[in-house]
Amino acid sequence: MKLVSLGGLLGTAAASYTYDLSIEMCDSSGCTPQQKRVALDANAKPGHENQIHTDGGKLTLDYAQYIGGPRVYLIEPEGANENSLFELAGKELSFDVDLSTMSCGFNAAMYFIGMDKNYGGAESGSHYCDAQAVGGTYCSEMDLFEGNTASHQITTHSCVDTCATYSDNSYCKYNGQQNNICDHSGCGMNPFRYGAGSSYSGETNNEDFYGYGSQFDLDTSQTFTVTTQFHTDHIERFYVQNEKRIDLPTLWVRTPSDGENYEAFYGPKITDEYCGLTYDKWTGDAGLNPASQMLKNSRNGMVLSMSAWYDQESYNNGQPNGGSSTG
Repeated sequence: MKLVSLGGLLGTAAASYTYDLSIEMCDSSGCTPQQKRVALDANAKPGHENQIHTDGGKLTLDYAQYIGGPRVYLIEPEGANENSLFELAGKELSFDVDLSTMSCGFNAAMYFIGMDKNYGGAESGSHYCDAQAVGGTYCSEMDLFEGNTASHQITTHSCVDTCATYSDNSYCKYNGQQNNICDHSGCGMNPFRYGAGSSYSGETNNEDFYGYGSQFDLDTSQTFTVTTQFHTDHIERFYVQNEKRIDLPTLWVRTPSDGENYEAFYGPKITDEYCGLTYDKWTGDAGLNPASQMLKNSRNGMVLSMSAWYDQESYNNGQPNGGSSTG
């Protein structure tokens, strides 16, 4: 995994489990290896610790039907019991991913969340939070990549300033009531959707862009590189496979000029305009905009989380025996 500065380049487990993992931090003068670790989530099930494998800068997460898959967080090296925080605005992040065994129904997830440094507690994997308050606490969430061999998506889930980062403030705790603290649905970009011919009457798809096999522009039977650029006012995405850059397809989401058929969004990127065009109406009850608020949230620093899981509700054609995601 590489985190690059764009400046100068572009105009319930019983114990703590940690595993060494190296990353590269880059700027216009080059890249420098940095030693980090990943920590297993505090609410992991017994056995999850055996599903995590690291080798230099390579992380493999296994999935097993009887316990699911693990969730881990990037933390500082031995001797510093704290989470690694990343400010995203003005940065570019790249990682290689092998999804070849993650078929439809699996989800290999890599995302940033507004966890804090968690001094003295990072090795135990505590203080989890996200935009759905899965662990009981709301915080911002930037889904870099959620996908399998058939589909994938990038999604922003911004939150109001008060709850951008992990907090013990009662306002940021889940109380069972609907609220607008965070953008729960999010502003998502799935390049399979919004193909040419999409209209008020229905969507067409970019069916040849992403899938398992050489007939697709991006072939998920092979390893590929995912690059996300966080500019000051928008988020861009491209891929590299077999030394070839692969850009997102044109998305047909702009307001129709003929009253029916959507206009093309060439070189699509996540902007406040895009979020509005794709019906993300979240404002935080304060006139906020999804994409710009996500970038604002990220300036507090965010923690990288990775997980592998299986969604039974969306895929019912039999239980899987297992799979693994490698990045």
